[in-house]
Amino acid sequence: MVKFEFFFDCSSPWTYLAFSRIHSVLEKYSIRPIWKPILVGGVFNEVNKDIYIQRENPNPRKFKYSRKDMQDWAELSEVKIKWPSIFPVNAVKMMRIAIIAEEENKLVEFASLCFKSYWEDDLNVGDNDILERILKNEEYEKQLFNKAGRVHNFEQWLNKIVSNNYAAALASGDDFDAITKTETFLAKLYIDISAKLGKDVSQL
Repeated sequence: MVKFEFFFDCSSPWTYLAFSRIHSVLEKYSIRPIWKPILVGGVFNEVNKDIYIQRENPNPRKFKYSRKDMQDWAELSEVKIKWPSIFPVNAVKMMRIAIIAEEENKLVEFASLCFKSYWEDDLNVGDNDILERILKNEEYEKQLFNKAGRVHNFEQWLNKIVSNNYAAALASGDDFDAITKTETFLAKLYIDISAKLGKDVSQL
């Protein structure tokens, strides 16, 4: 049995690229994913604070290449990425709702709309009005908003991740990190690697 955990934050462009392509991989190899909504900023705060210094003083050549690389992968993934006018965005409420959406078996639909709203439509997904529009259905909207307001364990959840080696993998610059018998692939990785992994482990 394959255990496939997908850590994601809808405010991350590389996660959007991975998310847009992962579903065909899961279907092809009959893998049931374990969705893990997180706050990338929270993980960075614990294990990779240098990212903020890099953002304030980016290497021009690396920055230019990174944006080009992102657009190349967006084209390959058949999605549009337009750098949002608000970045980084406050993703706390959105990802709280994602936790509840998972419990309601609505996470993929909700996350897809959040990714598109932020990275394609340049909408402020940290704003309650925008989130209400994403949720669309009034009864469902109120239910998730009310439940999300009671999700205050993000710090505990992040601490749990950080205490695990997954955090180091999520925040490192390495392509992947072998953790015991588990291969942990970053969301920003070229998802074809995980497709190859799925082909191999599906026979276990």
